Amino acid sequence: MSRLMTEVHLSAFAAGLLSAAFYLIYTPMQIPVGILFDYQNTRKLLSFSACVCALGCLMFAMSYQVYTLFLGRLLMGAGASFAFVGLSLVVRRLFPIHEFGFWIGLSEMIGLGGIIISTFFLGTLITYFGWRPFLFLACAIGLVISGLCYFLIPNNQLKTKLHFNKQSTLAVLTHPLLWLNGIILGLSFSVISVFGGMWAIPYFQHSLGFDMGTASRVTSLIFLGTAVSCPVFGKLSLNYLNRRKLMIGSSLVTALWLCILLYAPITNAYLAGSLMLLIGLSCGAYMLTFTIANELAPKEALATSAGFTNTLGMVTAPLFQPAIGFLLDITKNHALMSTHAYPLSLSILPLALVLAALLTVWLPSESS
Repeated sequence: MSRLMTEVHLSAFAAGLLSAAFYLIYTPMQIPVGILFDYQNTRKLLSFSACVCALGCLMFAMSYQVYTLFLGRLLMGAGASFAFVGLSLVVRRLFPIHEFGFWIGLSEMIGLGGIIISTFFLGTLITYFGWRPFLFLACAIGLVISGLCYFLIPNNQLKTKLHFNKQSTLAVLTHPLLWLNGIILGLSFSVISVFGGMWAIPYFQHSLGFDMGTASRVTSLIFLGTAVSCPVFGKLSLNYLNRRKLMIGSSLVTALWLCILLYAPITNAYLAGSLMLLIGLSCGAYMLTFTIANELAPKEALATSAGFTNTLGMVTAPLFQPAIGFLLDITKNHALMSTHAYPLSLSILPLALVLAALLTVWLPSESS
């Protein structure tokens, strides 16, 4: 993001808006996408969506104007909006509901593997080749994924075509616990979508003085920790511990590690990396919100429920990303606060985690 900001002359607020453009389309599309998956062919939808995502990467890579960069991000968000809902539906069809938390966590671990690899090598690739070739590569990978979706995902086309069930959809959209569950997901996942996904690398570069390669490698450790913790929390909730206590403990411990990272006088990359790993290892209980969403949803609206939950889960990204950029622009220009601009601006995130823990007390503690 730092290279892009320099090349296109973006302020921190404008960069936050550009990054948030992905979520501006991704977030509202989750509910209609969920409805589509409940009544249409999963294989074709996922194959098509991967093509759209690849097209967005191609447009972004070829753009030199802010409005075309924005459009590219919108296309990426539109294509990506099908991914998690489709995944959750495939997992739900293949495995019993009481094992859903573990399998969706394991799937998240595999998905995060790609983020870990790309983030780890991101700094080196951008340093030597620039960010545009990296996105051309992402476009090619998207096209490969599209083909794999079409040939490997089972064809679920029903012999008798199902029609849209308004009652089931309304049952999802008006369920107070599903609303609360999704809000908790958004608050707890913000440490990944907002900090890990955008502001961690600039924070390490500008506040801690790391170079681009070091900042990228340190940031990748939050995704590594999350990849490990998602299936672990799923397994723990399945066999051993109270789910609500797991989620509360996860949010509070994650907030603690994040506060130490932001406010302690850290200059060592190994210590910063260890804290990022600990943040990832402690935050994975957010995946349990999808288990709760599946338990609360009508059987004929499972994908709709997953999409609705994901909508609320992702809404914090387009809100927090530009908000942090706006705070950065203000604090950087203030004589008394400029040296602490990033820690002050990023304070939104530990507060969000604490609020998530407080709200979790109203969620069901065990499978219904």
